[in-house]
Amino acid sequence: MVVCLRFPSLTSSLFSSATANSLRRSPAFLRRRSTRQLQPLPLAAARFSAQGTAATEERAGEKSKSGANSQERVITPRSQDFNAWYLDVIANAELADYGPVRGTMVIRPYGYAIWEAIQEYLNVKFKETGHSNMYFPQFIPYSFLEKEASHVEGFSPELALVTIGGGKELEEKLVVRPTSETIVNHMFTQWIHSYRDLPLMVNQWVNVTRWEMRTKPFVRTLEFLWQEGHTAHATPEEAEMRLYR
Repeated sequence: MVVCLRFPSLTSSLFSSATANSLRRSPAFLRRRSTRQLQPLPLAAARFSAQGTAATEERAGEKSKSGANSQERVITPRSQDFNAWYLDVIANAELADYGPVRGTMVIRPYGYAIWEAIQEYLNVKFKETGHSNMYFPQFIPYSFLEKEASHVEGFSPELALVTIGGGKELEEKLVVRPTSETIVNHMFTQWIHSYRDLPLMVNQWVNVTRWEMRTKPFVRTLEFLWQEGHTAHATPEEAEMRLYR
């Protein structure tokens, strides 16, 4: 029997005090120390989220106007409006900017440095436990998702589909990767022939696409970066033991 397992959420470990200290020591973790006078920034952060209320947009417009007469960027107090504060911090820290397609974002150098630090820290942890980095294709046959009804049901409204390639209509629709379970499981069946091929433990750092109706930078955008780990084991007990290591 082959048991497949995905890594659990890494949110808690990424933001623990020990991890934070490690990231601060990481050479890839850049800290801004510039003392130059900041120029006014037109605040359009509310556009980052489709959830922005009319009141938030109005405040953003007021800040944009006042910015012309101010030498400092304004950040909404968190106690006053958490959503506006969050977007203001991202804009003022130059972590990300708006992409030309609704719901997308450009990760700027400071923001990407944080991602590099996370990768650097976790890659060491993954390899210490025997995982290897791999890369699986971004385009997945639609039939792969149809084989697993739960995937189609869970992702159907969010799927981005490719129907034309090279100027011709494709015989089968391709899904732009929303997650990789289906294609990983397909490849595992090609590689695992007996218990001697187990355990098989892989990880990949990739982008995924989900056609979100409501987006927020670094929380959920149309396209975002993540890691996903997939493992296969001979027994459920071994899989569970790996899960909690």
